[in-house]
Amino acid sequence: MRSPFKPLALVVLVGLTAQACKRVGPTSAEALLAEPTQVYWGDTHLHTSYSADAYLFGNTTADPATAYRWAKGLPVVHPHTRAMVRIETPLDFLVVADHAEMLAVPLQLMHGSAELTQTATGQRWMELIGEGKGVELFRGELGGAIRSGTPISELHDAGLRKAAWDGIVDAAAAANEPCRFTAFIGWEWTSTPGGNTLHRVVFMRGGAEQAREFLPFTSFDSQRPEALWQWLADTSKRVKTDFVAIPHKPAASGGLMFDDVDSDGKPITAAYARTRMRWEPVVEITQITADSETLPALSPNDEFAGFETPVHADAAPGDSVRSALLRGI
Repeated sequence: MRSPFKPLALVVLVGLTAQACKRVGPTSAEALLAEPTQVYWGDTHLHTSYSADAYLFGNTTADPATAYRWAKGLPVVHPHTRAMVRIETPLDFLVVADHAEMLAVPLQLMHGSAELTQTATGQRWMELIGEGKGVELFRGELGGAIRSGTPISELHDAGLRKAAWDGIVDAAAAANEPCRFTAFIGWEWTSTPGGNTLHRVVFMRGGAEQAREFLPFTSFDSQRPEALWQWLADTSKRVKTDFVAIPHKPAASGGLMFDDVDSDGKPITAAYARTRMRWEPVVEITQITADSETLPALSPNDEFAGFETPVHADAAPGDSVRSALLRGI
């Protein structure tokens, strides 16, 4: 069944059985290790109408609550066809990972938010969206802001960001069913320096209580992965939770995702590798829009390196997960 959401990465986790979940406390480490495990299926990277790109590309109605309904196998209204649809096999977990940059701005703008509609930029955006020019807006002005790491000040309102984040948190809290369905709270950090994809999908271990103590770290705060890792360290300590960051679509990073130097151009060190592994223990290798394992030019001795893989003429070693492993990342 066609998903009403932007299809990205399906993830498999190995975790505790439902029986173990019911009878083992969160601090019983020895008991957890002794329990049998089970494969769980879910998605760690799903965008809703709260993402500026998804909204401007036509998803104006499928919000986080709708996403969780879809993942749990309940019927939802498709935002494009308006038909009632449902997934054939429900998922075990889901991360709604909307872009933190301009979070829900087009949605709130078109729903009449006074803080946005009273600004000159907001009024112009409403006209463009109303004229069907949302895609051009995303690829132009909005995309330029994200690529430069510079927010559009009139639309970067802390109160509206908090309201949007609370909506995501509330939807996850309502959908979460311990031992039956896990609604992870997360977002996408959309660092895109010079158009190169350094995006990370970030999600947390804790629930709504911890999530309400912060606003998601954005590429407007910093485009440097090292700054993201430091924020994760500081915030996890402050709110007593933990995070995972998943590098997204390395193949489009222009060689930067797994470079052999850091953001300052200095050679990566063992300390750098340990810090990165602490926050990024996994990586997105393949998804519907890109495959980042390797390419023939990067693995000339592997006859299957190009099997069903889009060819990127400008592929660099830093785009490849295999190269990352070879570099000790």
